[in-house]
Amino acid sequence: MNKSDRFKNIIIVILVTLLVVTSGYIILDKTSILKENSSKESKNVTEKKEDNLEEKRENIRDLTNEEINTLTTAIEKVYNVEFASFYPLENLEVISNQRLLGFGYRYTHKSANVLASDIDNIIAKYFGDRRRVSHEDINCTLENIALYQYDSTSNSYHVNENHPGHGGGDSTILVDSKVLYLSGTVKDEREYTVNMKVLYGGKSGDVMGPNNAYYKSYHDTTPVIGDTDSINDLVINEDTIRSIASSLPITTYQFVKDKNNNYGLKSVTIQ
Repeated sequence: MNKSDRFKNIIIVILVTLLVVTSGYIILDKTSILKENSSKESKNVTEKKEDNLEEKRENIRDLTNEEINTLTTAIEKVYNVEFASFYPLENLEVISNQRLLGFGYRYTHKSANVLASDIDNIIAKYFGDRRRVSHEDINCTLENIALYQYDSTSNSYHVNENHPGHGGGDSTILVDSKVLYLSGTVKDEREYTVNMKVLYGGKSGDVMGPNNAYYKSYHDTTPVIGDTDSINDLVINEDTIRSIASSLPITTYQFVKDKNNNYGLKSVTIQ
């Protein structure tokens, strides 16, 4: 091989080497760019998720004192007293039309001239404006006879004068309930969650004795505090409940606020 051929070969080797190096650099550079772009996209997705999570967090707040007072009073004085026999309550459809009518009639606090619309307003106040009742005679809970008769012409109710009358009351209604507020939040200004410790008083019956014992569940037969043989009322306050709180389950109430600012009960769970 003469000198000219060797020189050509060297040139070719150098060019091939430069081509390989250049190609490798281009490939490496493109890979780096792709990795960088991928990293940026991943970062953007992560930041977007964090922004969305932060936005969701911002839509949840603690209850105001006014909301706490309103919901605590309703839970203690109305829902627990009237509907504790249904707890845990995850499907409100289990509460019958008759039960809702009786509840609505009582809470109009009228002795006469009760209109169907009066009952509708009570149901909306405690269960939201989407809950409806079918108006009909309201039967006595102890006898299969109408206690309040419905007049479809005037859309009103009146007492059935032929009802024989008797002592006692609805045995599924509580005499009393006591609650200890734990925490509460509202989401999107309409979905309310309230956590409480609850004590349940005795059930209504033919003979109304003293409130001498309280239970951790409506269905319990052994009191968690008090003595059923006592002839004295038992005084219960928040400190009393705190002293036995560890033995009580947490009861969670969920409400949905409607366009008329009614807090409609959605569910009651116990854990």
